[in-house]
Amino acid sequence: NHDDVDYIEPDFVVRTSTNGTNLTRQENVPSWGLARVGSKQAGGTTYYYDSSAGKGVTAYVIDTGIDIEHEDFGGRAKWGKNFVDQRDEDCNGHGTHVAGTVGGTKYGLAKSVSLVAVKVLDCDGSGSNSGVIRGMEWAMREASGGGNGTAKAAGKSVMNMSLGGPRSQASNDAARAISEAGIFMAVAAGNENMDAQHSSPASEPSVCTVAASTEDDGKAEFSNYGAVVDVYAPGKDITSLKPGGSTDTLSGTSMASPHVCGLGAYLIGLGKQGGPGLCDTIKQMANEAIQR
Repeated sequence: NHDDVDYIEPDFVVRTSTNGTNLTRQENVPSWGLARVGSKQAGGTTYYYDSSAGKGVTAYVIDTGIDIEHEDFGGRAKWGKNFVDQRDEDCNGHGTHVAGTVGGTKYGLAKSVSLVAVKVLDCDGSGSNSGVIRGMEWAMREASGGGNGTAKAAGKSVMNMSLGGPRSQASNDAARAISEAGIFMAVAAGNENMDAQHSSPASEPSVCTVAASTEDDGKAEFSNYGAVVDVYAPGKDITSLKPGGSTDTLSGTSMASPHVCGLGAYLIGLGKQGGPGLCDTIKQMANEAIQR
């Protein structure tokens, strides 16, 4: 018994979650998720967006890293911190795909957002829970202006975590601290086709937990579900960026979460208030198509 210890738990392995006015039109979108997020009806091929497109907002992608040289990022991506190895590169591809959906010029929702790579998963897409938490804490300090200040205000920052592991109080506490700091965070619900209350950080109530939908507005067969899920977003057969300048098509709640993160950045760029309350704003905008 020590006064400075709240609890002790195993250091789990955490993995990627893969299986109006002044509007611009992006015709024949390269990924159906773009058109779906931007429309009330399924089946569209056009993404309509305001030219602000997330400008002035910073998105922290807590993942396998980002290929910051990929031309679709247009120089808006940078390295933040590496908590896994000495390789400031995305040797897995998962993080680059996720970041492309958040803020790629062609493949992303927030086409002018600044992107920061926070590497917490290795080339196999795995990492320790403690390493992930260190990455979360670093990103929170940076977003709050406590580090070198990538973004000077937490309300102008968003985070994406397309990863998860077994339910962990430590992971949920770290996620809650980010929300309490006034930062909007989208989190993948997981791909086990089970109640997301058993996964972390998806089970933390203060984050925006995202399950995966299909092109015809159904629940993706792999997607977790349940009362902790806030919203469904496109997560089946999503095309986005791949390291080395190419693209890839992947499925998973990992692909759904960055649609919501990118939308959050886009809305903040339009002047909407950031922070965890932004999830309620997004839920109010959503269609009622899938039962949780």
